[in-house]
Amino acid sequence: MAWLTREQIQGLGITCFGDDVLISDRASIYGGANMRLGNHVRIDDFAILTAKEPLVIGSYCHISARVFLGGTYGIEIGDFVNISVGCSIFSACDDCSGSHLIGPTVPEQFRDVANGKVIFGDYSGVGANSVVFPGVHFPEGSGIGALTLAHKSLEPWTYYLGVPMRKLKRRSTRLKDFAAELLAK
Repeated sequence: MAWLTREQIQGLGITCFGDDVLISDRASIYGGANMRLGNHVRIDDFAILTAKEPLVIGSYCHISARVFLGGTYGIEIGDFVNISVGCSIFSACDDCSGSHLIGPTVPEQFRDVANGKVIFGDYSGVGANSVVFPGVHFPEGSGIGALTLAHKSLEPWTYYLGVPMRKLKRRSTRLKDFAAELLAK
């Protein structure tokens, strides 16, 4: 894996990004002009990022391999957020009930698309191979474990797991102390 240079990142149309941004040359970026990246961001191999609306990634964030960020209606990712291997984050999805046609090649008048900006607060996270539906909000410190389907918004500092998603436990806020220590250096 090779990392793109600052010039190559700008060549993707991403003009607003911070220091220590690592984007794999095997990642796919669509709509770079609608993306803003903070400092210390890493985007790994085979990640696919699309941004029809703004896709904002804060600082100290990791987008793992094979992650899909579907930013048709916007995605906002706070600071210290990790999205693990194989996750799919959708800000739009088709109605698959059979009442409408589906897919991006079909004209809008024949589709019914659920949509909504997905927001990840600071210190939130998504476990491996999880799926997040449109409009879901991850408040500060919230997270989901591996293989979880996030179909509704979460509570702050709470950890969820499963399909259907259920509350598992409260998360510690101790990591905020480590973040403060890191930022003080």
